[in-house]
Amino acid sequence: MGYRDWDDFLANHDRTGESSNLVLGRVLHPDEIPQEGFVRIAWSPDRRVLLRHIGEGSFLVVESENSKLKPGDSFSCSCFILGEPLYLDNFVHGNNPPTLFVVGNKGGLTEVRQERE
Repeated sequence: MGYRDWDDFLANHDRTGESSNLVLGRVLHPDEIPQEGFVRIAWSPDRRVLLRHIGEGSFLVVESENSKLKPGDSFSCSCFILGEPLYLDNFVHGNNPPTLFVVGNKGGLTEVRQERE
């Protein structure tokens, strides 16, 4: 199906539901976290991870409960958003090559907070 212009495309595309949304959850950016600072995240079902900011948006897993992320794993990310999945870029687990990994794919993050260990 062709469209007259961009506005016509937006008005008629994906009538079944929204394909784009505003982010309404609390957002925590890496530049708000001091280097060597800590962030605790959680997602369903009952997964909790403590992260240490090792600089420039890179994080190291310090503690992990009920998650595939394990202490010593590392990754980078652009932001943590409450209620949204977390996309881990350059995720390194053990001796495996860096990859992209998603946590909280169903329901998003249920907790995002800075803390002191």
